[in-house]
Amino acid sequence: MKKLSDIHMERKNKSAKPRTLKSSLVIFVLGCWLVPISLFLLFTIFFYQKAYVDKNERLIRDSIANAAYLASVRLEEDIRVLQKPSYERDWEKEWISMKKGNISQKEFINDIKESLKTKYYSDKKFDLYAFYLEGVEEPPCYSSRIGFSYNDFQKEASPIVEKIRVEDTNYVQIRVIQNKVYIIRNLYTVSSYKKYGTLVVALNSDKIFDGFVMEHPENIALVFNTRDELLFPNADMREDNTHARKFYANMLTKLTPRGNYEYTETEDAGYVGYTYQIRTDNYNIAILYPAKKTDVYATLYKIYETVGIFFLLLIPFMFLTVYFLRIQVEEPVDELIELSKRISEGNLGTTSHKQMPNQELSYLLHSVNDMSTQLDYLFNSVYSEKLLRKDAQIMALQAQINPHFLNNTLEIMNWQARMSEDITVCKMIESLGTVLDHTMNRDNKKEVYLSEELRCVDAYLYIMSMRFGQRLQIERMIDESLLWINVPQLILQPIIENAILHGIERAKSGIITIHVHHDKIYTYLDVINTGKEISEEKIKKIQQILEDESMIPERNGKHTSIGVRNVNSRIKLVYGDEYGLQISLLPDKRFLSRILIPYRNTEK
Repeated sequence: MKKLSDIHMERKNKSAKPRTLKSSLVIFVLGCWLVPISLFLLFTIFFYQKAYVDKNERLIRDSIANAAYLASVRLEEDIRVLQKPSYERDWEKEWISMKKGNISQKEFINDIKESLKTKYYSDKKFDLYAFYLEGVEEPPCYSSRIGFSYNDFQKEASPIVEKIRVEDTNYVQIRVIQNKVYIIRNLYTVSSYKKYGTLVVALNSDKIFDGFVMEHPENIALVFNTRDELLFPNADMREDNTHARKFYANMLTKLTPRGNYEYTETEDAGYVGYTYQIRTDNYNIAILYPAKKTDVYATLYKIYETVGIFFLLLIPFMFLTVYFLRIQVEEPVDELIELSKRISEGNLGTTSHKQMPNQELSYLLHSVNDMSTQLDYLFNSVYSEKLLRKDAQIMALQAQINPHFLNNTLEIMNWQARMSEDITVCKMIESLGTVLDHTMNRDNKKEVYLSEELRCVDAYLYIMSMRFGQRLQIERMIDESLLWINVPQLILQPIIENAILHGIERAKSGIITIHVHHDKIYTYLDVINTGKEISEEKIKKIQQILEDESMIPERNGKHTSIGVRNVNSRIKLVYGDEYGLQISLLPDKRFLSRILIPYRNTEK
């Protein structure tokens, strides 16, 4: 019979030596890709002006931010003017005097009119003002600088003003009605907090937009408190434009309460929208500025056009590349994959005699064929015998640690102890059985009720109390509403074991406190133990062990701290990296080990 090496040499001699894959790729790249790629790079560098586009976008963002800040400053000034009568308390004194009968209602109204005229009529920042007396339906004081009639005001603004009048609040309210900004505020007495009127002013929109530096200022829109009422710089923008309205509405959806200053971008067909929002205690103001993509990205579109034409020219080369890779790589690799699949399915000894297109793949195919043949021989003559021997060893080991065997043995020991009326030994055996049963996890549970975990802890602590006696004291503070939450199995017992080993045992005595509680977000499983004082350096070292397994020290051939790190790793795998085991020092030489898991309300 021929040897495998002889067969391999015969195959190599029969077939002509193919070109190497490396040389084929070099020739192909030089002939078909080097020149086109060089041209592509030259055109890209020549027309590359992305930095210019970025600069334009940055200028737009800065412009709308400045515009929003300027509008906010002006609005704050207008609000302060609106609040001035309340701070001066002249109107309040007049109203109290009217209520006492010192002056008539007519005299009070005349005084208000004169005050309004002085404060607002001469100020070009305001287009109109109105004062509603509490208990009177229509405003007795009204004036407009722009010829906006009383009837038009009653028709457009009064319905909205009436809704605010019935509210029990003196907060400033801002509304956009028919492209006019109205500031509305209920007036209350300072001494007794009684509402005596409502003040309404309409701002001069031209003053709000004055000074905005934009390429197309007519596209700007202001929105207050993320409402749908938009304020445009001129009345022409109020005409119904379905597409424009949808785009502005889409921009409004991007406004979210994340911070005092917020910048967002929105893209739509042919447009890109820039939004900048400022949040204050009284109101939110946002600038909406849509711009044509052709204006913002003109240079970038030129690059795209050039690149597109270039790629059209590369299509023939791409087809040639695909054909080359299919012949040189895809088909040979598919043959190797199919051969590997047949071998992995158990068909050892399977070989392939397909002709490979290059030397590297031919060598790989011959190697796989040889490996398959050798695996078949090893499996049939050597590996099978080893597997049978290993199976026998495993079965013997399983018989020794069989859970039924352990439980039956403990039951016999427990029965013998009861016959001898040794109750202490009985309880220790029962506790040991509980701990073993919980540890073995015969049902292969991933999670258990917290009550089951605590039952295992109680059993373990009973055994430890037999060892330490009065030197070990246990305190429990358990929120019973958490007894039915699911937790990973064996997360508390290793922590308590670590507390006894490194805390109680070293100090010869101490107290272990188990505190289970929660808040709206987290459930806390706290184990607090007393003991000898631990340095901050030691705490940092333990924290490093929790995060990095390589930091675990070895002592006497055994790892310490493996249990607590295992607990930390399992909790993070189940719930996420924000949860896990935390350690810290408490006053009076106490050490806190806190297990942090998400809170789920599962009261039964």
